[in-house]
This record gives sequence, structure tokens and C-alpha cells, in this order.
Amino acid sequence: MDLIFPIIIILFLSIIFYFLKLPLILAYIFAGAFSYKFFQFHNEVVEIINNLAMSIVLFFIGFEFSYSKIKNYINQGIFNFIIALLLIISFGFAFSYYISKNIFDSLIFSFLVFPSSSIIVIRVLQKTNRLANIEVPLVIIFLVFEDIIIPLLIGILISKSFFSIAYIPIMIISVFINLKFRTKIKKFLKFFINLDRELFIISLFSIILILNFLFESPIGSFFLGIIVSENYEDYFENELSILREIILIIFFFVFGNYLSSILKIFEIKSIILGFVLFFIITILKSIYFVHFNDFKAFIRSSLTMTPRGEFSIYLAYFLSNYEIKTISFSFIVISIILGSVISFYSKNIK
Repeated sequence: MDLIFPIIIILFLSIIFYFLKLPLILAYIFAGAFSYKFFQFHNEVVEIINNLAMSIVLFFIGFEFSYSKIKNYINQGIFNFIIALLLIISFGFAFSYYISKNIFDSLIFSFLVFPSSSIIVIRVLQKTNRLANIEVPLVIIFLVFEDIIIPLLIGILISKSFFSIAYIPIMIISVFINLKFRTKIKKFLKFFINLDRELFIISLFSIILILNFLFESPIGSFFLGIIVSENYEDYFENELSILREIILIIFFFVFGNYLSSILKIFEIKSIILGFVLFFIITILKSIYFVHFNDFKAFIRSSLTMTPRGEFSIYLAYFLSNYEIKTISFSFIVISIILGSVISFYSKNIK
């Protein structure tokens, strides 16, 4: 409840900066910087960003928990779907049990990664007709790391624990509401979708924050993601995909210094870790998703084909050595870069 006033201030400033014709991400970052610097909302700003980062991750996980999507995945091949899904869920259970040492928490986590696992499976199945069979396990390992391990590490950093038992009843209730009140939900969403795109995103953030405080947890965004999952899928996927990179880069930018401290015993700074991950992931993508005729083309592609969201994560690692006390200045600096990039992409997103 102590964060209500800072949230109101930040949202109010965001709307002001937006109506001053600043790009959406620039409006949010300036609002955070002003609140941090002039209202002395130091820890509050970090906590709000923390909350939003986890909220967006959970929103998209909930959004993927759609009956129609899972049905389409199964249609790709029921046997391959089940085998690959069991493999990934087992991996999720083993990984979570290794950290938590709690069978019950690990089972809950394995059940909750089902939506993300489904996405991974269908992406693999879609690619297998042009990949050799021996490459499929490597692609699965890569996608598990990209779509499950990274979000898992985000969750551990934020909550210091695994998902609460409350997520299961919330998920069941959300699916029931989706099926029971689908027509009314569509009418409700139609009003927001008719808004200007940036105002729609600001409204979505506001709703997510309200739900989070009602539940006293980012679980509110998970709830919202499931409820809207069957409605206007194309709109949400196209218009909100850019939010993934916005939230992830802010999250890693703020908490990258904690990653450095965790790895201190190895004397590895986050800037080095970011560079290594950047190089490894781009090389893997170059090997398994694109075929090259010569070595020069391979190297050139490995340095340029990283998607926007991944590049944002690694760029955030490079910038994560800033101290918290300089975060307001850093926000403004990075917003100049991001504001230009986001504006360019916004013009190309229909």
C-alpha cells in the first residue's frame, strides 16, 4: 500500500510526458527519473519497475494459456507434442527441485511452465521439416534456455522463491471466467483497443498495477493474461510484443548490479557475462536457424541477426554496472537511445 502514491505520481507524469509528444517509453522513463530525483522515490521506483517487469512476464505466460493455441499445437502432431512437452516439463521440475529442494513447489512450477513449454514445442515442430533429426534436441535445449530459464531466473531474482500455490486456483478461475464471459470480455476490450495505441498500453499498465495490489502480488497480471487470451490474439501479439523488450531491458538495467554481486566469487562482471551470452546466443542462432554459404556470411549474421528483445537484454547487461544512485541520469541517457529505436519500430508496427 505504501507504493500507491508513487505509482499515481509516475502514471500521472507518464501521461503528461506522453501528451507532450514524447515516445511512450521515453515518457515512462522520464517519469521514473523525475520521481526518483525530485520526489525522492528511490526504493519505490525500483520496486515499481520490479513489479512491472514480473507482471509483463506473467501476463504473456498467462496469455499463452489459450485453449485454441494449445489445440493448434496438438494438431501439429499429438505424439511429438506429448513427448517433447513431457521432456521440457521434466527438465523444469528437475531444475526447480535442484534449487528449491521442495517437491511440491517444483511440481507447481512444472505445471505453470506448461504454456511456455507448449510454445517451445510448436516452434520446434514447425522447424523440424527443414532441420535434420539430430539438430532437434539442440534446438529444444536452446529454446528451453530462451523461453523458460531466463524467465525463471527473473522470477528468482524478484521473489527469492518459487511460484505460490495461489497461482493454480487463480489460473483455474481465470480460464473459467474466460469461457463463461467471453462476449462481455470482448466488449470490454473493444473499448480499450479503440484507444490510441500508447494510451491503451498506459491503461493496461494501470489495470495490471491495480490487480497486483488487489492480490498483493504480480499474480494479477497472470490472471489478466489468461482472461484475454482467447480474444483479439493478433492484436495483443502484434501491439504488445514490443513491451517484452521494454520491460526486460529496464529490469536488467536496474538489477544487473545484483547479478554482478551474485557472480562476484567468480570475479565475473555482468558486462563480461552479457558479452559472452550475446556471442553464444547469436552463434547458436546462426548455426541452427540459418544456413550460410561461406564463413564471412556466418560471422556477419552472427553479429547482426539477434532479435530486438535479446539485444535489449545484452545491452542492459553492458549498462548494468551503474550504481543505483546514478539511476536517474542513466534512465535519461538510455531513454534517448530507446526512445529513438522504439519510435522507429512503432511506425512499422500496424
